[in-house]
Amino acid sequence: ITLAAMQDDRGYINTKIMFAGYDSKGVPNAIKAAALESGTSRGQKGTHFISHTVKSVQSKAVEAMSDALDEKIGQIMGD
Repeated sequence: ITLAAMQDDRGYINTKIMFAGYDSKGVPNAIKAAALESGTSRGQKGTHFISHTVKSVQSKAVEAMSDALDEKIGQIMGD
């Protein structure tokens, strides 16, 4: 997993989290991850490992971002 370069879009900082690299047969890891997450047309059922992980850590991530924002605002306001 890797991050794309961050971009400033008129004050909004954007990036992408993505699967990078290839397996030993040259298959992109992003394609393998998509097949594992959603399944394939050949009958492989999806395991939803990405969406499950996102849901399980979402509240912690939002809380950490909120804490960081509050700290930065405090620094700017001189608290």
